[in-house]
Amino acid sequence: MGFLAFLLLGGAVGWSAWYFYPARKTPSSQGLGRIKGVVGAISAGIIGSWGGSFLALLGALVKPGQMLEWLVAIVVAWLAAAIYVAFTR
Repeated sequence: MGFLAFLLLGGAVGWSAWYFYPARKTPSSQGLGRIKGVVGAISAGIIGSWGGSFLALLGALVKPGQMLEWLVAIVVAWLAAAIYVAFTR
């Protein structure tokens, strides 16, 4: 996968993990705190997407461009973003 694919895929998955995870209604979940949460979840998704794909390629589990590489990147990105969101909310 290319760099742009990691950005788009990881960003979309990170945003969806942030959006679908239930939030507590606190003053920090609004305004600037909300923006920090979104940016952090998107960043965690991008890093998770890249890391999952890199480790799958490094371990010779997939070949570059395979659909399984995309699946691994999506799953690891979602897990990374969900863990980030769970610890920050």
